[in-house]
Amino acid sequence: MTLKQLLETNNVSITSEQLEKLNTLREIVLIENKNFNLTSITKEEEFNVKHILDSMKLLEYDIDNKKVIDVGTGAGFPGLVLAIMLPNSKFTLLDSAAKKITFINKTIEELKLSNVETVTSRAEIHTEKYDVVITRAVAPLQILSEICLNLADTQLHMKGPNIDEELPANAKDFSLKLGVEISDINRYNLIDFGRTIATIKTISKPSKGYPRIYSQIVKESK
Repeated sequence: MTLKQLLETNNVSITSEQLEKLNTLREIVLIENKNFNLTSITKEEEFNVKHILDSMKLLEYDIDNKKVIDVGTGAGFPGLVLAIMLPNSKFTLLDSAAKKITFINKTIEELKLSNVETVTSRAEIHTEKYDVVITRAVAPLQILSEICLNLADTQLHMKGPNIDEELPANAKDFSLKLGVEISDINRYNLIDFGRTIATIKTISKPSKGYPRIYSQIVKESK
């Protein structure tokens, strides 16, 4: 099944220019994969499902005409896919690995994307404010909730099917410390495997001392 057929089957509206860019994105990633170690998914159809179609699940959320940051973007998913689909949104792709950002900058240039910028940094020390922060398979949910706390009042975290293992044991204590709540968990199937998206919303100011430095967050999460 081609990417066009896959998207049509899943009722995704797309222009010929967007389709061309998505196909080019896949080709770039697979060609550069040996140099940058970008993905273990190298079969075209699997790539289309697990990287492109999965990234598009976020199109169901309120991110159009928004300022969005993709934390731990890696090979550029979901940020590059969304930037192609939502030209009116402004995307910042953040990763601590300079090598990955070098790849993404090259890809942005080849795709002629004018609505994307990159940052080589860690999320917890990046100070700019956004409308929405998105992540995909980056870290456990409680760690993500804290390192992304100052970036946006809405967090969308793409996870696998076992998200229940990452939920805070004491939701009230979690909310009091960080000033956020898990407002929704969207469970869905992507062809033949389960996925989830957790929505986290800021509801109040965090307790004193939060968010903490990364090493402390990780240490206390173990």
